[in-house]
Amino acid sequence: MGNIAGVKRDFKALEKRRLKGLKLRREGMPRSEVARRLGVSRHAVRQWEKQVEEGGEEAV
Repeated sequence: MGNIAGVKRDFKALEKRRLKGLKLRREGMPRSEVARRLGVSRHAVRQWEKQVEEGGEEAV
């Protein structure tokens, strides 16, 4: 997949989405529902959680 050449990513928006996903998980929402609401894969949500486990929220 990846970024299309010439298309700029909004890194602040991506960070905001990751933090929202982590908040929803802490509140007990299932990974699949978080993924559906945010338009990402369950694997992406798990990766965010793993990054936090290994390096704290700053790692996300």
